[in-house]
Amino acid sequence: MDSGFGDGAAAIIIGDKDVIAEIEGSYTLSNELLDVWRAGGTRYVRSWEDRFVFEEGYLKILPQAVKSFMEKSNLAAKDITKAVFYGPDLRRHRQMADLLGFKPEQVQEPFYDKLGNTGTSFVLLMLVAALEDAKPGDKILVASYGDGADVLLFKVTDKIKNITGKWGIKRSLGSKMLMRNMGEYQAYRDFAASDPERFGGASASVIARERDAIYALHGVKCLTCGTVQYPPQRVCTQCHTKDNFEPYSFADKKGKVFTFTLKHGADIPPFARPGVDTMVDFDGGGRALFGMTDMIADKVQVGMDVEMSFRTFGSGGGIRNYYWRCMPPRGSWLGKETE
Repeated sequence: MDSGFGDGAAAIIIGDKDVIAEIEGSYTLSNELLDVWRAGGTRYVRSWEDRFVFEEGYLKILPQAVKSFMEKSNLAAKDITKAVFYGPDLRRHRQMADLLGFKPEQVQEPFYDKLGNTGTSFVLLMLVAALEDAKPGDKILVASYGDGADVLLFKVTDKIKNITGKWGIKRSLGSKMLMRNMGEYQAYRDFAASDPERFGGASASVIARERDAIYALHGVKCLTCGTVQYPPQRVCTQCHTKDNFEPYSFADKKGKVFTFTLKHGADIPPFARPGVDTMVDFDGGGRALFGMTDMIADKVQVGMDVEMSFRTFGSGGGIRNYYWRCMPPRGSWLGKETE
């Protein structure tokens, strides 16, 4: 079962004005069923016998919830522009489309071959994909499944025309970097499951003192000469004025590699070597040192474009630490046709 899974997350802002899609109705059906589970601290998902799981769970409950909602709302399948619904795999997803009466062109692509089943976030990811292609007036039916089912009906508004420049699903899929083989995948998996307390914890006082620089990637801009710099300074490196700065964000700035170092003996797992430390020249000014991620080491070169990405920096003392790394622009390795 694990071979069909994928990692993914989605976030949606809910409001009451300037929305791109309005909720026109909802329906919830509860069903306490022990079908698929993963206990805290375990590495693998477990499930009961397939026939029971599907016939008493997914194939029974989800159609019942959607049918009840459609009857309650006086809707037919033909009234729905795009249907977004959960499915554990491609076969069951197609089977569910037939049960619900939707034509193939009405069903949102589930991305099993490109992303895999991400579990809780799966339906939200497909909703984002549906909204990327939506037009004003479209009706989008969303149906999730798990211990029952939740059904929502969205109507797309004219504000959808104002949504531009977002990463969304297409560009996110285009940015992914594939592992080279199963051995590399297994090495990453084993490392991720290793003892999270193997190293010392982060300094709470440093994080509190430097949180804007660490989490928001804020440097400073000198109000005397306009020089931007990271990490934040008290004395300007250019004009030497003291304590005359304003915050300056580097998180959304692109840059170029000024110079780099390949670290073949880096204190990282062997499968991830060599590490790459990069001096980045930011567009608009500023130069700083960052590790590089999502790259092919022998393709890194001076002058190549990079952007910033907020990443897990490591675990220690039971605490997961975060910081920024640079990376080649999303979509530069694979999947350019999706952009």
